[in-house]
Amino acid sequence: MDKKSSIGNVNFIIHGKRESRQIALTYDCDDYDYMAVPEILDVLRKNEVKATFFLTGIWVERFSALAVKIVNEGHQIGNHSYEHSHSNQMYYDESKESIEKAEKVIKRITGVNPKPFFRAPYGEWSQYILKASNACGYMYNIYWSIDPSDWKSPPTKTIVERVFKKLKGGDIVLMHGHGKNTASASNFIISTLKSRGFQFKKISELVQ
Repeated sequence: MDKKSSIGNVNFIIHGKRESRQIALTYDCDDYDYMAVPEILDVLRKNEVKATFFLTGIWVERFSALAVKIVNEGHQIGNHSYEHSHSNQMYYDESKESIEKAEKVIKRITGVNPKPFFRAPYGEWSQYILKASNACGYMYNIYWSIDPSDWKSPPTKTIVERVFKKLKGGDIVLMHGHGKNTASASNFIISTLKSRGFQFKKISELVQ
């Protein structure tokens, strides 16, 4: 696996093993809304695929039933901070407080501890956020190798083309819980890649 940076016990993960036929679908749910999540869950269930959802604490508070459903359907949860603030504008103490607050909310509402997986809001990394996540016990800082910008709600075809253009074994695909066409794109990506012999893994499985 590729580690872009390492501070203390923290590994910065961009993708898994390139020689594998494994892919991780990840969905960020931040402060905006839940628009696509129910449909995304339907697609994952229909295709018998497990994914990883990075949730902010405030999203879990606002949409607690959906957060519980994500867990109950066997998907993995990662910490995405509390408020989805710009990480590169926050100092160590602020970063640490946001990570700890999100963890407490996620554990209280879903019963799941999101450790050891953390993803910084906006994918913004700094020495402060890396050190804070390390101090909070998050050994894996998860980035991505493919970003189709689904949150801008381009057509389904565009999202799919952006994913397939760069696709390799071990890829971590970034998508979002509020993309208008994220669910339909996910469905096409899953069905097509399964037919090509790819397996879909949770982040915990991909980084083994």
